[in-house]
Amino acid sequence: MIVVIGAGVAGLEAALALARHGIESLLVERSARAGGRAATYSCKALEEECQACGACLAGQKLAEVLECPLVRLRLHTEVQSAERAEGGFRVRLRQGDSQEEVLAQGVIVTVGFTPVFPARRGEFGYGHLAGVITALEAEAILQDTPEAFAPGAQVAFVQCAGSRDPAAGIPYCSRACCLYVPKLARLLAAVSGAQADVYFMDRQSYPPVYRDGNQGLRYLRGMPSRVFPLADGRLEIRCAGPGGDQPRPRAYDWVVLCPAMTPAAGGAELGRWLGLGTDARGFLLPRADSGAPAMAAGACTGPVTILESVASARAAAAEMACRLAPGSPSRPHRASSPRHSGPDPQFRLDAGPGEC
Repeated sequence: MIVVIGAGVAGLEAALALARHGIESLLVERSARAGGRAATYSCKALEEECQACGACLAGQKLAEVLECPLVRLRLHTEVQSAERAEGGFRVRLRQGDSQEEVLAQGVIVTVGFTPVFPARRGEFGYGHLAGVITALEAEAILQDTPEAFAPGAQVAFVQCAGSRDPAAGIPYCSRACCLYVPKLARLLAAVSGAQADVYFMDRQSYPPVYRDGNQGLRYLRGMPSRVFPLADGRLEIRCAGPGGDQPRPRAYDWVVLCPAMTPAAGGAELGRWLGLGTDARGFLLPRADSGAPAMAAGACTGPVTILESVASARAAAAEMACRLAPGSPSRPHRASSPRHSGPDPQFRLDAGPGEC
């Protein structure tokens, strides 16, 4: 039996992939619901054409887990500690007032990421300027009250709102924003007729499995210096160009911030218990150097897209299955991590059992 910690889209896929190998898993989630952050995202399909955003996977994977006899899902359950025992791990769990100890042959950590709190960038006005919101809040508005985005509204998306900031201790790129933002902006335009500008510092490229979603958007290279309130209730952004040109003011109805992806709270402690190290950014390394049967997958290993997270979980489950196979070496061949190479261009959203 394998313990999978975290029931976001990576944890759900890891448990299902283990089941395809005939391996039982206990999938534990400390919150009240499974699916992780992906479960809160909107489908980005336009005119019924899938945009390969992956938002639908959380619901699909959860439905499969609930029907799978080899996966036991426990919500409101926290890991209290873990230690090596009998070739695997003794994992102590707490669910409410009750505690339990389980003996696992291995552990896969899929605890996701923590978005940096945008109030740390006070110059953007988040928390005190009406109309300055996060991308997740924009998702919620689109789902609940899309009419809040008036027809023809001018919207500014600010990528790297916290990333690439050495002074804040986040010098790295969160990379997934470059795929996510254009899909969200185009959905917003389709729903409300809004027009979007995207402020960015650099742009990541992705394999052909992802749909090209940049059409109809205006990209402006540079990080806004500040967001100012205007007398008419709109918001003004001032941003110098890449050559240090004089900042040009532009007015918007909404400013949408895309926060940085940072290591999950508590992830490093789990890593210490399981022998999983961390990289220079604080994200978990995919496997234990000691050869312990512990692995990490998904966004807890670094900023990834939903599809990359699923691919990472499949790879971790496959490697764990190899470890458990009779006569297998304790240190199987190290396949390249999906977070470095990107998902296989043949990766399919509709892959079913036995097709991984």
